[in-house]
Amino acid sequence: MRLLAIALLLLPISGSLAHAQDRSAFAPGRWEVYGGAAVTGSNPSGATYGFNAGITRNFVPWIGAAGDFTLVQTTCCVVNHIVLIDYLVGPRVQMPFSRAGKISPFADVLFGGQTLINSSNHHSWYYETGSGPAIAADGGADVRLTHRLAIRAEAGYIYSQFAVGGTPSVSNSRWRAGTGLVFRF
Repeated sequence: MRLLAIALLLLPISGSLAHAQDRSAFAPGRWEVYGGAAVTGSNPSGATYGFNAGITRNFVPWIGAAGDFTLVQTTCCVVNHIVLIDYLVGPRVQMPFSRAGKISPFADVLFGGQTLINSSNHHSWYYETGSGPAIAADGGADVRLTHRLAIRAEAGYIYSQFAVGGTPSVSNSRWRAGTGLVFRF
């Protein structure tokens, strides 16, 4: 009877030790690589479509550094073709609702640059081809499919400035959204 009582007392401790050995998807040292479709609005010719890709490295369980690359373009009519390229880095905070939960919301603030390539006859009077600084604030959620695979949905806001011929700069504020797959290793 005494042996049974000791075994019952040790059972919760042994379960917590096994649970602590489980390597979380957000453990320090973990990497995420993601990619998928992107859409953005409010650029010189309206909404644009393209792709988004990036990489994240977690330094502590829920805080990491993210690198983000987006390429979107639009073609309207024969004379209007604009490409926007964002290249951003910054901190990302991501925390699952629970250890066994499938949904993990995240938020980030990214800094970097943006390049606008304007081969348009229609909007070249306002936006010239050029580059400038950019800052983005995004949020979203990952829905875990397996231990190493998730689906991501995100939306945010990006602000940038471009150098323009006769004036110091022109600002471009726009929303952006994307969805894609996340691979964790």
